[in-house]
Amino acid sequence: MFAAVDSTNSYLRSLALAGASEGTCVLAESQFAGRGRFDRPWYSSPDLNLTFSILLHSPGTLAHPGTLSLIISDAVARSVEETTGRQVETRWPNDVYLNGRKLAGILLERVPAGDELTVAGIGLNVNQTLFPAEIADRATSLKSETGKEIGREGLLARLLLSIERTLADEPAAVLRSWRSRFRFIGHEVTLVVGDRSVTGFVEGIGAEGELLFHDQTGATRRYYAGEIQRVLQ
Repeated sequence: MFAAVDSTNSYLRSLALAGASEGTCVLAESQFAGRGRFDRPWYSSPDLNLTFSILLHSPGTLAHPGTLSLIISDAVARSVEETTGRQVETRWPNDVYLNGRKLAGILLERVPAGDELTVAGIGLNVNQTLFPAEIADRATSLKSETGKEIGREGLLARLLLSIERTLADEPAAVLRSWRSRFRFIGHEVTLVVGDRSVTGFVEGIGAEGELLFHDQTGATRRYYAGEIQRVLQ
């Protein structure tokens, strides 16, 4: 555990390249270069949240590496629900929302070491109640939603155990669990893929964790990466 580090993902990735074993975890009270997907900054006030990374070996049973993203997301969702008794929402590919606001984010990065190792970075807003103006209207925390201070050590233990158990589950069962919290099926959305945006309807999530997307040409396409940016209806 560190009082401060540039990025738990970057630090753990360097450890992995130096031979760190599966299950190695790096936890920091503060990150001065924390980041999320697409290199967006991750805002987290010191000593209030959980920001950590864990080194995982992608199970050989996964149909596609992208499925791991949903597995970790589902483990986080289960832990939050067990802690708060509140039902959360998952958003493709890996965010966790509560009451329509972002509660947790996940960043997966492969380690080019030939052993199919992945660094899974997790940021979970726990006791922070004030957020930067640019995200204040779309971020939340467990304390903001429950009105209670949450013990972070117990929550971390529960979360790590949930990740271990979820990784051991059958991927198909985990995907069913993840889908049960996904609210966008049947909705028209704007999907951002790389530098372009496409509009269409979400048909579901495939067996490999991909988004099944019915676009304006009438075709159903499979997307393994991207972001649902806006819900139109």
